[in-house]
Amino acid sequence: MLSFSYLSLLYVAIFSLSFVANLERRQSTTGDLTWFDAGLGACGETNTASDYIVALNSDQWDGGSHCFAMITITHQGRSEQAQITDQCPTCSYGQLDLSEGLFAALSGGDPSEVGELYGATWFYGTSPTSSSSSQYTPTSTSQTPTFTPPPSTTSTSTSTTSTTSTSSSSSSASTTSSSSTSASATATSGPQVFSLLQQAVIQLAGFTTDAHTEN
Repeated sequence: MLSFSYLSLLYVAIFSLSFVANLERRQSTTGDLTWFDAGLGACGETNTASDYIVALNSDQWDGGSHCFAMITITHQGRSEQAQITDQCPTCSYGQLDLSEGLFAALSGGDPSEVGELYGATWFYGTSPTSSSSSQYTPTSTSQTPTFTPPPSTTSTSTSTTSTTSTSSSSSSASTTSSSSTSASATATSGPQVFSLLQQAVIQLAGFTTDAHTEN
């Protein structure tokens, strides 16, 4: 009987401690919000500007016991969930230092122009009413120029020039060939005519000699 009572009291004590701890974690904390350039945090994880993470103030840091705990932050009707990954030594009690992307989501503007948010509330854990975390993408105003090459007009003229040149070359070759043939024929026919004339003269001379002898 005594053993049963002892176990019952132990269970009640554990349940009470758990309930108090959860109640404490659900209590909202009020503090200002600033932003920083994310990198390697005190919890040992490297993050970027688009990650929804926060640096917890030193008064609530508690030796890093809250590393990677999820919190819900609310400011002027905007609510976001984030993870504790770093410590902020210069922050006062309740204050949080946010990544650039998270700060932009809660402020609705450019972090470099807004600077700081006042009177935000946050608590450990997540809320079903908070908006889903999204990736922050800085606005880009640069445009990549597009090059359009001019229309090509060289192909037709090149082809025409080539055809003309080929025709001229062919005509020149034909003319040269004809001239060579004519010259060759002239050179060949000259000696033949002279030989025929010479033979005719010899025959005529022989005929004249025979006629004279008969008389």
